[in-house]
Amino acid sequence: MRTALKASMFCWGIVVAFFLFFLIPFEAMGPFAAAVFSVSLGGGLLFLLGRYVYRLHKKEGFEFGWFLAQKRGFWWLLLGAIGLTLFVAGGLSLFAPPQIQRQLETGAMPVAAFLVVLFWFSLIFTFLGFAFVCYAQAVGYWRIKKIKWGAGSFAVAVLWLAFATLFCSLFLDVINDNFLALAAQTQNIMLGVFALAVTVIGLGAGGREDLDKLLPEEDIKEHLQKRAV
Repeated sequence: MRTALKASMFCWGIVVAFFLFFLIPFEAMGPFAAAVFSVSLGGGLLFLLGRYVYRLHKKEGFEFGWFLAQKRGFWWLLLGAIGLTLFVAGGLSLFAPPQIQRQLETGAMPVAAFLVVLFWFSLIFTFLGFAFVCYAQAVGYWRIKKIKWGAGSFAVAVLWLAFATLFCSLFLDVINDNFLALAAQTQNIMLGVFALAVTVIGLGAGGREDLDKLLPEEDIKEHLQKRAV
């Protein structure tokens, strides 16, 4: 559940950041404004990463696997990769603008395709996370004998899953039209597997998770009071 929501936030963050970047009126600022901004932003991100790793190493030591697993290292490395890309691209644009301009024009389509994929992933993961949460809550309510509340959460989960499946279907159409030919039967099978997997995983998570992670505190207290009586 949390993974789907984090994936959605990650995808939306990249898409929104990309469009915000191109809303900045660089042309009115001068011919090298975009390059200077890219170098400055990339350098700033690299500085933040270096400062964080240095402080962490000084305070607790440093081991790469532990860093990735315990200290949100993946997100910091992603931030560093973005910063390095911005810094290098901006620096090259300052020192070799004609060559970089040609390379950017040549690579525009892969970047556009990447953003299209991210956009659809953002939509899918958003509703996917909502569906997971509601499925798990439905099982949580059934575990405390609140059948109607569980049925309501299950119905909402089905609604969110319908939206996620719809966007997944549209995404498959985009893939079929622009990237890879997919037969209609293949798309239907993929959508069926997708919906079934989400349902099974969501219901399974509701059976494994602790109730205090699934339900509001008031409902859990009410359940405990009834058991005590």
